[in-house]
Amino acid sequence: MPISCLSQAEIEKRGTPPTLQARAPFGVFKLIGVNTGRKVKMNIPVSWLKSVCFSETPLRELKSFYRATQDEKNWTFKANKYQKYGLAFHAEFVRGRGGQPVFYYDRRNIPITQSVESLGHPDLHEKTKAILPLCEPYGPKVLEPEKEIDDHVRKRRHF
Repeated sequence: MPISCLSQAEIEKRGTPPTLQARAPFGVFKLIGVNTGRKVKMNIPVSWLKSVCFSETPLRELKSFYRATQDEKNWTFKANKYQKYGLAFHAEFVRGRGGQPVFYYDRRNIPITQSVESLGHPDLHEKTKAILPLCEPYGPKVLEPEKEIDDHVRKRRHF
């Protein structure tokens, strides 16, 4: 797989350096913290959650990574958005400009989920706004424990 690069010298020849603009909100708080219509949640401004996401996939693994994303058995409910092109940066370059790793947590771990969600409390906004877009859950959605038990019992009754 050929890899071509745009060197710093080529960028400088073009004049204005390119910029990446964060346009989409990221993290759990885009779902639980942003007010939507009449539903008031944690009153977190969407602008605090806008992010540019990167992968730390080593160059030697890109071909395998891309091939795996093209296999339908690896797809989830999301449309496959990976293409055969991308931008590459040294991790130090990204981190030197404020880039941070995402904090992935298992949403089935209720104490951790509650701790993360408490970061969105309006009284803490000024102290926690920098970390809000970095919190991303994984795993199946968890209902309230009592409801999960009720649903489990209800499913067992129906054949």
